[in-house]
Amino acid sequence: MYQNHPGTDLPEAAHLVTNQNYLEDSITATQRNISLLKLARERLSGDIQDKQSAAEIDAKIVRLRRQRGDHRWVLSGSAVALGRK
Repeated sequence: MYQNHPGTDLPEAAHLVTNQNYLEDSITATQRNISLLKLARERLSGDIQDKQSAAEIDAKIVRLRRQRGDHRWVLSGSAVALGRK
C-alpha cells in the first residue's frame, strides 16, 4: 500500500537523512570545540592571575630592596677624591 505512495520513493528523503547525520556530527564536533575553548579560557585566566601575583611580588621585592638599600649617593669624581685623602 505504501509502495504506491509517491513520498516513499523520493531521493530527497535519503538526502535529508544523510544530511541530518552530517549535521549531528557537526554539532557534536562543535560542542567538543566549545568545551576545549572553555578549558583554554580557564587556563588562560589562571595564568593571568599568576602573572599578576608574580608582578605584585616583584614590585614588593623592589620596594623592600630600596627601603633597605644604602642611600648614600657619591659622585664618581668625589669618590676618587675621598679615597685618596
